[in-house]
Amino acid sequence: MKNLDSSNKAKKQLLQSNDKSSLEQFRKECYVKICNLSYEESLRELDMLLDTMQESDLQVEDLQRSYIKGNIYLEHCQELLDQVEQDVIEINEEKINELNNHS
Repeated sequence: MKNLDSSNKAKKQLLQSNDKSSLEQFRKECYVKICNLSYEESLRELDMLLDTMQESDLQVEDLQRSYIKGNIYLEHCQELLDQVEQDVIEINEEKINELNNHS
């Protein structure tokens, strides 16, 4: 009985390990595709993904992949917004310096 429990435990750990590596691979593939999208494209895709998640009876694996993909969209949108914010700050600093130099 003890050997059977050990064997089942080992199989379960192997399956979990394979699931983690396949999810990590999925995450990397999604990131490569999403990182080239514009902010508007990312929001549109995220919106469609959320609609699908709300309207469908997804299996746990699909739900998990959708969650991962949604997080990548959100991270990408945040990175794009942060970059725009930084650009605006730099432009404002340049304008202020320009105005100060003309005074």
